[in-house]
Amino acid sequence: MSSTNANANHSDRSHRATAAISTTGRATSDRPAVRLPLTIRIQPVAYFAPAMMFVTAIILAGTSLPYLGWTLVLPVVLAVWIWRLRTVVTADGLVSVRTFATTVMPWDTIAGLRFTRWGATKAVRTDGTSVSLPAVTFGHLPVMSAASSGRIPDPYAAAADAAAEKTASPTSGHEPSESASNESASSESGSIPPHRAD
Repeated sequence: MSSTNANANHSDRSHRATAAISTTGRATSDRPAVRLPLTIRIQPVAYFAPAMMFVTAIILAGTSLPYLGWTLVLPVVLAVWIWRLRTVVTADGLVSVRTFATTVMPWDTIAGLRFTRWGATKAVRTDGTSVSLPAVTFGHLPVMSAASSGRIPDPYAAAADAAAEKTASPTSGHEPSESASNESASSESGSIPPHRAD
C-alpha cells in the first residue's frame, strides 16, 4: 500500500494523532487560497435529528399539551446547539465556539492538534492544556493547512510529496527515501511529524 493510502486511513487506524503547529508559516504558491475567517461547522445532515425530534414532539404534545407541550422546545434547543458549535480559523489563530464558552487561541499559544478515535479534536496549547475544536476532523487538515498558511500541517500533501520523491529517486526500488521512512514511522506511531512551512 502506498504511503498516500496509509495516511488517508491514518485516523481510522490510530487512537491518537498529533499535528505540530509551525508559528512561522506563510502562504506559498502551491497552497490553495482560502478566504478567512474559515468556519468549520457540524455537517448539515445533523439537523435531521432535531427535525425528527420535532415530529415526535408534535405527536406527544398532541396527546397531552398541558403535560407534554414542553417537549416542543427540545428540538429547537438541539438545533441551536448544532448551529452554535464551530471552529474558526483566522489569520491570528483558532477560535473554539463550544456550548457555554468561546476560546480564542493565537497561533503562538498552540503547540499542536490532537485527534482521538472517539473523542473531539483538541488544540494542545503550549502550557499543556487542551481545548476542544468542535466539528474538526482529520479530513479538515488540508483546508485548515491552507487557511493557516501552513502552520497546521497537511499529512495528505506530505504523503504525496514523499511518494513523488520515492518515485523520482533512482534508488527508490531498493531503499526508501528519508521522507517516506518518516511517513511510515509516523503512521505506525500514530503521530504526524512536525512541519515547518517553506
